Amino acid sequence: MLDKLRKGAGSWIAKIFIALLVLSFAVWGIADIFGGYGAQTVAQIGERKISSEEYRLAYQNELQRLSYRFGRRVTSEQARLLGLENQVLSRLVSTAAIDNHAQALGLGISDDAIAKRIQANSAFQGADGRFSRRSFEEGLAQVGLSEQGYVQDQRNAIVRGQVSGALISNLAVPATLLDSYNSFRNETRKIEFFELPQDSIESIPEPDESALKTYYDDHKRAFTAPQYRKLDLLVVTPDELKTTIEISDEDIKQEYESQIDTYTTPERRRIAQITFPDMAAADKAHAALKSGTSFAEVAKLGGQTESDIDLGQKTKRQLADAKIAEAAFALAKDTFSEPVEGTFSTVILRVTEVQPGSMRGLEDVKDKIKDKLARDRANSEILDLNDAIEDERAGGSTLEEISSKLNLKRFLIDAVDRSGKGRDGRDVADLPASSQLLRTAFESDVGVENDPIEVTSGGFAWVDVVDIIPEKLKPFDTVKEDAKEQYVASKRSEALQSKARALADKARSGVELSKLAEELGGSFKSVGPLKRGGQGEGLSSAAVAQAFTLPDGGLGTAQSADGKSRVVFKVVDVTKPSALEKTERDRVSNEITRQLSDELLVQYAGALRDRFGVTVNDTVFRRTIGADVR
Repeated sequence: MLDKLRKGAGSWIAKIFIALLVLSFAVWGIADIFGGYGAQTVAQIGERKISSEEYRLAYQNELQRLSYRFGRRVTSEQARLLGLENQVLSRLVSTAAIDNHAQALGLGISDDAIAKRIQANSAFQGADGRFSRRSFEEGLAQVGLSEQGYVQDQRNAIVRGQVSGALISNLAVPATLLDSYNSFRNETRKIEFFELPQDSIESIPEPDESALKTYYDDHKRAFTAPQYRKLDLLVVTPDELKTTIEISDEDIKQEYESQIDTYTTPERRRIAQITFPDMAAADKAHAALKSGTSFAEVAKLGGQTESDIDLGQKTKRQLADAKIAEAAFALAKDTFSEPVEGTFSTVILRVTEVQPGSMRGLEDVKDKIKDKLARDRANSEILDLNDAIEDERAGGSTLEEISSKLNLKRFLIDAVDRSGKGRDGRDVADLPASSQLLRTAFESDVGVENDPIEVTSGGFAWVDVVDIIPEKLKPFDTVKEDAKEQYVASKRSEALQSKARALADKARSGVELSKLAEELGGSFKSVGPLKRGGQGEGLSSAAVAQAFTLPDGGLGTAQSADGKSRVVFKVVDVTKPSALEKTERDRVSNEITRQLSDELLVQYAGALRDRFGVTVNDTVFRRTIGADVR
C-alpha cells in the first residue's frame, strides 16, 4: 500500500500537527455501558471503536515514555498510582471524538501527502538519508503496527491536526492578562509583625467532668478508633528469596576470578613526559639530564612548560601507548628514563609519585559475592515462583499452605488501619508496597482472593483479609486524658485568636505595632520585600498569603510559623513590579497561550463527547488492564 501512496508524492504539505497526546485529560464520566460490544472493544464514541489491542499499545508507549522521563523503569503498580490507566483511556476517547468530528466535517488528506510525510520521517531513512523500506518495516514491527494501521494512524493524526490547528491558531494573550500575571507574580510587600508570647494568655482552667464529657460528645470522630483489618501476607522478594538459595564455595571462587578487576586497585603514578620530534633530539636531551640539567629545564629548552609535561596520576591502562606505559611503570620514583620510541612519539619519562596498588583477597569479599550471586539467582527465579504461587491459588490453596509447601515467609498482621498504623498508633512493620497493599486490602473482603501486588524493590506480595474490625467509638473513660489535653489546647487557641484580633483592632486605632510588642514583651520584626508565596522568617505561609489580600497598611492575624501561637502583622509597603522585559513577556505570553490552547482543546473534546456519546465496556477495560473482573 505504501508503494502506491509514494507515487506522485510531493504536492501538499500537511498543516501543523498539534500534539494532543501530551494532554492528560481528566477522566470524564464514561463508565455507563454494556451491550452491543465485541469481546475486544474497550470503548466506543459515536461510530469509532477503541479495541483492547489499541489500548494496550497506547498504554505501553506511555509507560515507556514515563520510564524514560524518570530515568528508571516505571512498574505497573507505580503507573496505577499515577492514574495512567484512566489517562490513556481518556486520551484515546478524546482523539476518537475528534476523528468523528473530522469525518462529519468531510475532512481528509491525500495519499500523496501521507506518503511524503512517511518518507520524510528520519526514523525510516537509511544511511544515505533516503527512505528505506527495510527501516520502515523494522520500525513498525518494533511497535507492533501493520503498514496499513500505521498509514491510517498518520491519516487520522494529520486530519486531527487540521481541526485542532484551526481551533487554536492565532490565539492572542490580552495585554491586561499579561499585566495581571506580572502583578500577581512579581508584586512585593514588606511586613511588620510580632508573635504573642505564650505567657500573654492566662492559664486555661482545667475542665470539670461535665465540660469534658460535652467536648467528647461534640468531637466523637477524634475519639473513634478507625477500621482495622487483620491480614495474611505472603511476600516474595529477592531479599527474602536469597536467604533460601545455596551458593557453593566454587561458585564464589569462579565469580571472584571472573571479576578480579573489580577487587583490584591498580598502581597509580604521577608521570612527567617530554616529547621529541625524533630520537636524535631525545638522545641530546637525555645527555643534558645525565649532566645534571633539571627535567623542567630540559622541557623548557624544547618549548614545553611544566603543565605541558605533567600527565597527572595515571594507571598503566590509562596510558594508550603500551611501550611508554611499560617504561613508565618500570621506573623508580624520582628517576628519568632512557629515550622511549613509542608508537606516535619519542619521549623521556620521569616518575615523581607512586601510589602502590592493592587487591582484596577472596576471603575479604566472599560474603559480598555470595550475597550478589544469591540475589541474582533470586531475581531470575521470582517470575517462576510467581507462576507457581498463582497455580496453587487457582487450585484453592491458602497462603498458609503455599508458604509451607514452597518454604516462603508469611506474615500475619493482627490489625492495621488505612494509613498503615496499628492499634498503638505506630506504623506497622513488614508492609511491602504498603500503599497499594493497603488499598487492595481495604477494597477487598474476607475470603476474597486478590491479585498479586508488585513490590517496588522487586518481587510480589499476596494479601488476604482474615478479619475486619469495624471502627468504634472509644469509651469516654479510656480517653479522658486525651480529651482533657485537646480541650485545653482548643481553649488556648480560641483565647490566642481573640487576643490577637483585639491587638489588631488597637493597631487599627493608631497604636504602633512596635509599641504593642514592647508592652507584651514580644519580639518585633520586619521582613521583606516578599513575593506572593514567599517565606519570611517567623511568618507562616498562611500569614504571607493573607498579607497579599490586604491593602498597604492593612492589619491581620494568623497562626505562627511553629503553629503554637499567633502573630499580629501589618503590611507596610506594597511595591508594584516594573513592566516585563520583552524576552520575559514573550515567554509568559507563550506559556499562557499554551495553557489556553490546552484548555480550549479539553473543552472541545468534552463537547464532542457529549455530542457523540461515550460508552466504556468496563469488563473488557478491567481485563485489559489486568484488574480483577470477578
